[in-house]
Amino acid sequence: MTRNTGGRSAWGVVGLLVVAAIGVGFLARGLYPVDLPESRDPDFIDNVFDNRAVLLAARLLLVSAAGVLAFGGLFIVVSIGNRMKNGEWLRRAGPFEISVGKLAEAEEEIGFWRQEPWQTSTRSLRCANCSRALTSWLRTCLIQNRKLLSVGRL
Repeated sequence: MTRNTGGRSAWGVVGLLVVAAIGVGFLARGLYPVDLPESRDPDFIDNVFDNRAVLLAARLLLVSAAGVLAFGGLFIVVSIGNRMKNGEWLRRAGPFEISVGKLAEAEEEIGFWRQEPWQTSTRSLRCANCSRALTSWLRTCLIQNRKLLSVGRL
């Protein structure tokens, strides 16, 4: 048994268009200037913005610029998030560019730190040996400092 969902999606689109039209109507009603304040000695700017059509156009321009900036910012955030999810890295930003070798080295480090602890490789064994050597050296220094403190020669 199959369902026909074409009718539901068509009603959804119609409903969305109706809501958008109502929203545009409220926006236009809110942007239209009802009363204009009078100034005692108007200058050029006051004379230009004394017209309701000019004031409405200026307000529409500001609202549309805000909308464009909002959608542009949303697009940038979603795009960068998508690229990060797919593992694509930013290689060039204006005059700055990263070389392929450095990028491969960074990806190798990311892979190293993401691997599970029980997966051993020669590099991780070398790091473990270095860590043991550093720990023993620090332990020796601590013992020597304790001896110096107990004698009081620090």
